[in-house]
Amino acid sequence: MNNKQKKGVLVTLFVVFLVFFATIPTVLAGWDYVEWEGVVTNEWDDEVNNAKVELKRGSTFVRRDYTNSNGEYSIRAYVYSGYSYTLTATKTDYVKDGPKHAVSIPLAGEPWIINFNIQYVDKYAVIVGINAFRNASIPTLNFAENDADDWTGLLTNNLDFDHVEQFDDSVTNRAKEYIVVDALEEMVDNANAGDIVAFIYAGHGYGEDDDYGLYMWDADLGLNGKDGYLYDTELKNIFNDCEAARIFFFFDCCHSYGMSFDFYEWSCKDKVYLSVACLSNQYARETTEHYNGCWTQCFVHKSWMETHGSSGITAVETVYEVANSAFGIYVKEGVPGYTSDQTPCSWDGHYRRFYLSKEGIDPT
Repeated sequence: MNNKQKKGVLVTLFVVFLVFFATIPTVLAGWDYVEWEGVVTNEWDDEVNNAKVELKRGSTFVRRDYTNSNGEYSIRAYVYSGYSYTLTATKTDYVKDGPKHAVSIPLAGEPWIINFNIQYVDKYAVIVGINAFRNASIPTLNFAENDADDWTGLLTNNLDFDHVEQFDDSVTNRAKEYIVVDALEEMVDNANAGDIVAFIYAGHGYGEDDDYGLYMWDADLGLNGKDGYLYDTELKNIFNDCEAARIFFFFDCCHSYGMSFDFYEWSCKDKVYLSVACLSNQYARETTEHYNGCWTQCFVHKSWMETHGSSGITAVETVYEVANSAFGIYVKEGVPGYTSDQTPCSWDGHYRRFYLSKEGIDPT
């Protein structure tokens, strides 16, 4: 090949490269880079290790991952908005000798397959943390607003919540009852099937004669026809017909478990997970050691952030277990604020493990 021919080849290659790069924007139009993370479990809600998780477009293979010892998988791929995708987890347990037994699958020697609907879900949260109240006779708290700030940071920075509203005792975001109720109702109205909603509260709790409630900023001096308390019955009226797939509550306040007493009557009770700081006849405390409510510090910081790395694929049941253990250790160590007279607990009506995860995948 002479020099003239070589130059011709180089020019041709250069033109091809120009055409290729010029078409990239057109080729990628309509494509999204998506990450799916989750946990594969069997019918007993046990995590399944070494399960093959495959993403397909119709019958066309796209990506594959295998679950780790905790049943966790992660798949990243470009997907086209005009196609339907499925995610399938398969695990086969081979047994050569001895009786058949169930380990990670319903029947040994047979494949176990779960199909998922891939959904682009929205995640909503209303977060309230109130230190000081309109009624000056109500004792001021020290760290309720810190609790709210920490939850907002976790949900927005790590758990990919799209719509988060936070209210406190500041002039611009004051947690008046009617404003908080409006925000909750709007959140429930906007949530569609498959979405996730959360209501998180830190402040004073009310409990008397089987009536339970949460102090809003205007407690006892209510505005717009309200008395300033958000009662358990009001919570039912707001959430009972919620279409979201998962409803998460977290209350760090006195008498907080009393807010769950009517959950069994809720039509959406199988979507609900609640974590609270104490039993209905107990008081929740703050800790000067950590500048938080004691239960918020254990749940958000010690468990979710430190132990689980703020992971979106950690079940809240697992977060609760580690947090409850940490609470007990702090009690034994005599850390300020922690006491055996406060018993954190949970209410779990969800039929599977409960996740506030990054992906939008629910089993069919």
